[in-house]
Amino acid sequence: MSRTPPALRSIFLAQLCVLIVAGAAIAAYLYSDRRQEVFGGRAEILYVGREITSATEAERQIATQRALLDSASTLAPVGRRFGLTHDDLDQHVSVESVGDSNVLSLTVGNSDPKLAVAVTEAVSESYIAQVRGAESPALQKAKGLIESRIDELAGDLE
Repeated sequence: MSRTPPALRSIFLAQLCVLIVAGAAIAAYLYSDRRQEVFGGRAEILYVGREITSATEAERQIATQRALLDSASTLAPVGRRFGLTHDDLDQHVSVESVGDSNVLSLTVGNSDPKLAVAVTEAVSESYIAQVRGAESPALQKAKGLIESRIDELAGDLE
């Protein structure tokens, strides 16, 4: 039974390590070369809501607006306009609040930079239309009627 000399074994292990490292480097290069570039459209939206009386109320208001900006009611019209599914939009749309401010940061990623910007603008417009619609005189009147009816019913329970 012949044994491999230690020097030959060391050379073999060194060559094997070089092959493994080279193989990993080639695989990493090929993988990175196949990935698509992702471009982003970005918009910052200042939300000016009703008067805030506490930090908790401020956090709740901005969280509500962040949820509205990322909601199906905001994204659905955009999806129809661009032929994108809700899952497509949900995967590529990101909404964050900026620090302790009333600023919402909207980012849309896409491999087409023009589409990323167009979708960002459309999401912003859809959100603004919803916020303005919520402030319409007809809605405010209906809200007042409902609140007064709630007060009446609460009085009846006492």
